[in-house]
Amino acid sequence: MIVFRFLAGFFGSPAVTNSGGSITDIWAQEDRSVPLALFSAASFLGPVIAPTVGGFVCQYTTWRWNFWLVLIMSGGCYVALVLFVPETYASKLLVDKKRRLAGCSLAVQPSLMGLLSTTLTRPWKMLFTEPILFLLSLYMAFVFGILYLDFTAYPVVYRETRGWSSGIAGLSFLGICVGMTVATLASPYLNHIHRTYTQRLGGPFPEARLPHLILTSWLIPISLFWFAWTATPPTHWISGIAAGVPFGFSLILLFLGITSYLTDCYGPFGASALAANAVFRATFGAVFPLFSNDLYRGLGVPWATSLLAFVGLVMAPLPWIFYRFGPRIRARSKYHLKMREYDG
Repeated sequence: MIVFRFLAGFFGSPAVTNSGGSITDIWAQEDRSVPLALFSAASFLGPVIAPTVGGFVCQYTTWRWNFWLVLIMSGGCYVALVLFVPETYASKLLVDKKRRLAGCSLAVQPSLMGLLSTTLTRPWKMLFTEPILFLLSLYMAFVFGILYLDFTAYPVVYRETRGWSSGIAGLSFLGICVGMTVATLASPYLNHIHRTYTQRLGGPFPEARLPHLILTSWLIPISLFWFAWTATPPTHWISGIAAGVPFGFSLILLFLGITSYLTDCYGPFGASALAANAVFRATFGAVFPLFSNDLYRGLGVPWATSLLAFVGLVMAPLPWIFYRFGPRIRARSKYHLKMREYDG
């Protein structure tokens, strides 16, 4: 089981690391909010809806049908990708065009070792040398880790504390699901916010992606404190589920804003930045559930969730910091300066 979970993560990872880069290849800077919102909703609603579906599947069939469902859906997606999704990366398209014009594949094709060296090392170099990328990826990874930690915390609250069945306990994630859906529906308004602040800042600066996050980031600790102190009896069950609405809402908007900001900051290096962000995020998503049982059973639901909320309070000012000081930080960024040379 562990070996095949490794293989699933290994072969499934390109869909996570490359999709953001493909979206930025296809849509112009001012039109990316809606496509990114739909991608984000698919990425985050899947893990949120899965416990609901999986709970009922296990309750009424066997656990093996969870894997059959994933196989059927992923197989259909794979066939659709192979048949209908074209190459979008500009550098690859240019190499292919040169190869066709030259009539020789070896003359213009980059070496395999050079390609591997670039694609495997540049995301890590950027992650640990670019403060913008590291801090915002850390923030996004922390929030993403909380989402996956909730997959353990919610069963503790609703199955063990309230005595719900597996299927019904899975419905507790509907609050997060509703928040994500509302954020996705609101995504067209992000284009309007971006245009407004582009005019206010006097140009298409990356910081125009951040104003709405200055307020949205505070919804993370608010929702966590709300859940911490109202999720368990004698408080009515609806309160804890409702606390998931602002969390899901802010999660989608944070992902949209941070992704757009990183692609605007790094341009042709945006795919590497998003890959580093995705790997960092996935690492937190994998690690957080490992200690969630000990955390919640050791501290209890109120203080365990409050601990996460306090960390969220510390990180909440990051969008304002980069909105205020982003231009100065970008002026010292190696890859941002390279992007400007590349564009020039």
